[in-house]
Amino acid sequence: MKKIYLLLSFSVWIYSVHAIDTNHKPYFMLSIPKSGTHLLTKTLKLITNDHDLICLGEETFLMKQHYAFPPAIYVTPEEFLEHYPKSPGQCMYNHLNFSYIFHEFLDFYDDYVPIIMIRDLRDVLVSMAFFYKFPDTITTIEEKIMMLINDINPTSLVHLKSHAKEALIWKEDPNATIILFEKLIGDKGGGNNEIQKTEILKIAAALEIHLTEESQKKIANKMWGDTWTFREGQIGQWKLYFTEKHKEFFKTNMGDLLIELGYENDNNW
Repeated sequence: MKKIYLLLSFSVWIYSVHAIDTNHKPYFMLSIPKSGTHLLTKTLKLITNDHDLICLGEETFLMKQHYAFPPAIYVTPEEFLEHYPKSPGQCMYNHLNFSYIFHEFLDFYDDYVPIIMIRDLRDVLVSMAFFYKFPDTITTIEEKIMMLINDINPTSLVHLKSHAKEALIWKEDPNATIILFEKLIGDKGGGNNEIQKTEILKIAAALEIHLTEESQKKIANKMWGDTWTFREGQIGQWKLYFTEKHKEFFKTNMGDLLIELGYENDNNW
């Protein structure tokens, strides 16, 4: 029997959204950490008209391992659904370190829509550098960015290269809906409101939800900020913080991933 890999922890960040209107397809959302996870979950709640987020995992004994590769507990798809029962309009979300759970999950429950959130990895690094706690010896933002570029993990939680590689797997999946932070953020984050509208409608279409023009505008007006991890939410912040040395090391360590994700054509940036 096929197995799904699951680490049961409160901090695993697997949730179920039970929408008020359940006449849409069930879905799961996976993201690169600091790529706009809460921006997208907020958008999804607005699109589905849901404001109740129910935490499914309350076990804390594996808290420090919840981003482990591989995970610490192995369960079958049947056991997974026994713990997190399927319901109409259900949503589960997590970061991409658990995407292998859902690859196999789709072999059994192919009616779920995969929604994948990605962002320019350079901006992700800057956001991580401001958000995560680093050793006391690492004090400057330049040092923190370099540590992350070299994929040295300050918190034992984040492996950006692994997340980016998982994102690339989903990017090649024709059934996955790929959402870009840069398209979803709108003009308040340095994007474009018309492109944002297209991205909102793309999400709604994937869930088989019809949005009126008025509904779409209301959603866009409520998306910006006001989440617990929000800092600035701006496109291109890396240009303010990357030194020439950062650029050199990034191109060596993650340049190919940035190109494959579609953010650059080559390393001549």
